[in-house]
Amino acid sequence: CVLPRSSHANLTEVKIKMISRLRYWDGCRGRADFIRVLMEQTDFPYEYEAFSGWEAWPIEKKKLTFGTLPFFQNEEIQLNQSVTILRYVARKTDTYGSSPAEASRIDQILDGLYDWLQLMVSNVCSLNGRTDYESDMRKYGLEDVPAKLAIFEGLAKENGGEWLVGNKFSAADAMIYTVLEMQCRPFPKCLDEFPQLSAIFERVKNLPKVKAYIERMGKTSMFAFNLAEQPIHYP
Repeated sequence: CVLPRSSHANLTEVKIKMISRLRYWDGCRGRADFIRVLMEQTDFPYEYEAFSGWEAWPIEKKKLTFGTLPFFQNEEIQLNQSVTILRYVARKTDTYGSSPAEASRIDQILDGLYDWLQLMVSNVCSLNGRTDYESDMRKYGLEDVPAKLAIFEGLAKENGGEWLVGNKFSAADAMIYTVLEMQCRPFPKCLDEFPQLSAIFERVKNLPKVKAYIERMGKTSMFAFNLAEQPIHYP
């Protein structure tokens, strides 16, 4: 039984087995995006469930291990951390490196990208009545973004190929695509001085299966709100 890729569902509904399900917020690509990029590129069978039950969320979150989304489940396992889900899919799809050394390099990149996401959330996405949003965005764009880009540009040069690790597409490429997309929306020129990362970003974006996914998503927000996606012309 193959179900549509996208449907709206309550988190606690009983689901038919034999297909993995990924649940995340309706209208937001966010931290589910890099998981979906990997799933799409590797033909990992899944159903996406867009959760919009805002009124029910305080109750529903108590039923989740860490009280967060994304949430992943199949007949084998339930997972409630975005990078853990990514690693699970990578192991299932042979996109976790060709050796223990490559797997460790991928882990290092995934952990570094997650740290970057946490930094971004604290500066870009945590509004809640703040009055210092614009100054924080400026500092983040002028200082933090170039510093992070330089680290991953160095790792890309060190690998010396078309991908971040080894000689084929991996979970690291899926995640860095999403994180770079999140930077390029508010800072459109941020990749101009980082040719290796820019090339990887374009390479992933133009993989036929990833490209089809991006086209399906259309103008779906990368964030839970659109403010952080308005172009800011610095740096």
